[in-house]
Amino acid sequence: MTNLVNKFFVIDVDLYNSQFLVSINQDNEDLVISLIETGILHSAEDPDLKYYMENFLDMGKSNLARTVQHDNGVVSIKINKFDENNVNNMATLIHELSHAVMFTFDRIGMPHNSDTDEAYSYLLGFLTKKFFEN
Repeated sequence: MTNLVNKFFVIDVDLYNSQFLVSINQDNEDLVISLIETGILHSAEDPDLKYYMENFLDMGKSNLARTVQHDNGVVSIKINKFDENNVNNMATLIHELSHAVMFTFDRIGMPHNSDTDEAYSYLLGFLTKKFFEN
């Protein structure tokens, strides 16, 4: 069984000038530490701390995951429980990555329709691949 513990990584997508912050099995304190260690925040007193954390503060253990887009275009994905051998966790991952793709499309002004479906699917596949590479 592969259960990722306290994992944080960043996925950059240059094509869409997008950055995705991914937190797996981290409590909020661990997430703040990761944001500092990766240089996204300068310190725990950084004024942007609230900006990155406000949407995750009310997540309880019963909340599996949440994806948010920040005003600067960065997308944060926080998955409270993930085990790649659990089909429900895999479904949650794809659900959250789908939100991330839609947020990106909205930000760049690309509607999701039959003309852009291949781009949507490509980005969803790319994010999924990067998730498992990390």
